[in-house]
Amino acid sequence: KDWSKRSSKCSDAVQCMLRVTSSLRPSAADMLRHPWLKLSREPVPLVRMHRFFANGLNYLKESQFKKLIIRVVAQQLSETDSHLEQANAIFHALDRDRDGLLSPKEFMEGLYLFPDLVQRLGEDPERLFEAADRDGSGFLDSQEFAACTLPPAKSREEE
Repeated sequence: KDWSKRSSKCSDAVQCMLRVTSSLRPSAADMLRHPWLKLSREPVPLVRMHRFFANGLNYLKESQFKKLIIRVVAQQLSETDSHLEQANAIFHALDRDRDGLLSPKEFMEGLYLFPDLVQRLGEDPERLFEAADRDGSGFLDSQEFAACTLPPAKSREEE
């Protein structure tokens, strides 16, 4: 194919990924930071972020069965659903290393922006992260984040 019509960043990314010697190829995390693939971050209003973390506190109060239902509802949301779009924007804003996952540290840094919510969690604010981490991987993917921040009314509406 004619590569002259591709940007230099595109060409560089493809050349990096096609290196024959595996030790010279960049890791997936490195590629996510490549200028051609880098996800842009949109600024997120703190009021919106606060609302999403507050929804997480409601999620924490739910039974294990209800959390499962919420996760299924979140997975069935359309890609153009306003909650999913906003959750993804907040997720990308929190994902400092841009690896497509939220570490406990990244999640807690976002939560600690809101001392009132941290106070409501009491002595163990990390339990919100642990409850959201449904697969037990130690990280949150965007689906887990969207599920744990789903507004209570939306989870009832979709049931």
